[in-house]
Amino acid sequence: MTGLPFKTSDELEFTKRLDSFRAEAEAPSQYLYALLTCRELAAIDSRVFNLFNTNADFWNVALNALHSTSFLALHRLFDGDSIDRADDFLLFAIAKRHIFSRDALDARIRSRNGGETFPWVADVRNTTEQEIQRLRGEVQRWWKVYDKLYRPIRSKVLAHKILEREEADELFKKLTSRNSSRCVCSSWGYQKRSSAFT
Repeated sequence: MTGLPFKTSDELEFTKRLDSFRAEAEAPSQYLYALLTCRELAAIDSRVFNLFNTNADFWNVALNALHSTSFLALHRLFDGDSIDRADDFLLFAIAKRHIFSRDALDARIRSRNGGETFPWVADVRNTTEQEIQRLRGEVQRWWKVYDKLYRPIRSKVLAHKILEREEADELFKKLTSRNSSRCVCSSWGYQKRSSAFT
């Protein structure tokens, strides 16, 4: 396979996990921003608002589906049973951090370039466990936000109807677009930073 870098089994496994995690990390942001864009457009442009109202039932269903799906997709990133849980992904990276070393990078470059490397490789530093642990700390910080604000809605309103309407409304009042965006973007950011390691 000419042009493709040689990868060890650990590197292949990391790439597979990264691709899977990437898809899971992108999903909640796509749903959330589609929802927020529709709402914002309707709020600032009366033509869009009127267009939505010509078939209000359809748009209510579509927007509610985006809303629910963004919660469910976000849940998969923080849920202990998910194979793409953010913390598990980073624990794997810690266990296999040798794949982020200068030597491993050099080997991938040489395998792709007929044994040649680039001068800048000598300046690459090895990724440390502490750097990945910092990412884990960010994940855990947002996991606490998710657990406090989002999990109750996902569990008691969307997945199972346990709460009455008024109780559900109280849970939703605790959310802000800013917090939702930051929680969703944090998962996207972990995925982007993890991609930089490869």
